[in-house]
Amino acid sequence: MRFTGKIDVVNGRDPFGGERPLITGHGTVTKGELTLDLSKPPTSSSEPLPFLYTVNVDLPGNFFYRNLDAEVELETVDGPLTFKNEGNGDLALGTLEVRSGKYYVMTREFRNLQGTISFNNPDRIDPDVNVVGETQIPAPNTQEGSRTVYLALTDRVSRLKVRVYDDVGTPPNDLWKALAFGQFVPMSGVSTEAAATGGVDPSVAVPISNYLFQNVERWIGSSGFIDTIDLRGGTGGAADGSKSTSALSVVGVGKYVTPQFYFKYSKDFSAKAEQEISADYRVTRHLLLKGQQIRSTDPARPPQEYNLDLKIRLEY
Repeated sequence: MRFTGKIDVVNGRDPFGGERPLITGHGTVTKGELTLDLSKPPTSSSEPLPFLYTVNVDLPGNFFYRNLDAEVELETVDGPLTFKNEGNGDLALGTLEVRSGKYYVMTREFRNLQGTISFNNPDRIDPDVNVVGETQIPAPNTQEGSRTVYLALTDRVSRLKVRVYDDVGTPPNDLWKALAFGQFVPMSGVSTEAAATGGVDPSVAVPISNYLFQNVERWIGSSGFIDTIDLRGGTGGAADGSKSTSALSVVGVGKYVTPQFYFKYSKDFSAKAEQEISADYRVTRHLLLKGQQIRSTDPARPPQEYNLDLKIRLEY
């Protein structure tokens, strides 16, 4: 964590009347990474801290929760997050909004995460989650291209509920099969490509390679210079219809120049062969300005494209 703020240390008393230093204050985490698995409470109670504390913390962005299944960027929206220990254990109170991120289920990568994580448990750190993400799977009808499958994460982290659905009402069991296999296909047979490769469809390898790439992402991200990194495997037989067998499809790196200004460069090695440079500037909590430059060798697209988006978030 990179913390900037002011704290005061005074004499305090624990619930049993003993004297302990009391730390109070307010600050901002301009950069942070939390890798503690919140879904697994400590196996045994730790020794009491030699001090008490109540500290309010603002997280304007560039704060990540990372483990083997998730990489989620968080920010405070309705006031600061309060961390406290009054002698009865560590607590966190407040609400964090999910700005972006990735989540892995059955080796499938879900992106565009949105939602909230609410720390409202008065007994221990066990936040309430309400987050939705999405992924693309090749549709049963090749003319349809791809289909979006959504993932909903709800309930407390210690008893997280996972639900999948789409826009056409596909039964959940069929969606789970499609996520496991890599595409919508009859479970009684395999595709032509699968028959030619010994019964394994090439698209099955795509989510597996993406899952392995996340370990590389964490290793490179720990260098400290790069804030975000995006590695994705080849998309042979995937939604875009390409037959690329490249092990690496997309490489992207991002850096927070300031807490409000985020810069990213990515290179697509698939049939699209795109280079993208983007910059996000968060003007206010509700206003985001996004600029983008795309260079492509695809004859179906212009060689150079510029986009400027103004995004307004309205809560209801």
